[in-house]
Amino acid sequence: MLDQIEANSMILSEEFNTSVPAVKYGLLYSNAFQLTTNWISTAGWRIPIYATDTFPWYFDPYWKVDLGKKMRDTNIAFWQVGLTATNLMKWNARGSGYRSSAGLFLDGQTDHWFMQWSQAGNISFMYQDYNDSKPNLGTSSYANTRYGLSIRLVRDAIGIADGVTGIYVGNNGRVYRTIVVMEREWLADNLAETKFNDGSLIPVVEDTPTWIADIDQKCCAFDNDWDNV
Repeated sequence: MLDQIEANSMILSEEFNTSVPAVKYGLLYSNAFQLTTNWISTAGWRIPIYATDTFPWYFDPYWKVDLGKKMRDTNIAFWQVGLTATNLMKWNARGSGYRSSAGLFLDGQTDHWFMQWSQAGNISFMYQDYNDSKPNLGTSSYANTRYGLSIRLVRDAIGIADGVTGIYVGNNGRVYRTIVVMEREWLADNLAETKFNDGSLIPVVEDTPTWIADIDQKCCAFDNDWDNV
């Protein structure tokens, strides 16, 4: 049955250029997931590691040229005016915004953020703004678990060519499209899971005081609007 669901979902995702059910911007997850990445991903998948998963893009002779454009979804509805895209990477980056440590929703349709481990023992954010040449990187300490960011899971794909597509079945049963880039298989949409991999629910925190006070794993929709997911 799962094989049939996955096959049908692959057809739908290719026809409508989305995961199934459709993902718009995905959910925003607290940084606490950095410390327990295995709680949200299935076996073999992880939150990206800066040094080995994304940093090589910056030096690859092909990908480093106009990397921002090559990562970005070509549908201008997902970005503010002024950004251009080719999406040659088929990575489908979208302006998903983020939630600040003060609980504010910021930079909707401007920045694409996702969590990754950094080399220096901090949390690293990869984000895309008005820079077509390449995305930018910022860091924050592990102690600040109150940011809400997008997640793109990744796994090793050694020996697999760029551009090979696949699927990832999440904890909710949602079927995500995937893309191989530089021997890594990436989710081609932001994560939109409301369950841990043991089936228990990830707390959804909408009100600002609770978001600020709660340092554990949690999630929310941008602007608390589930139409954004």
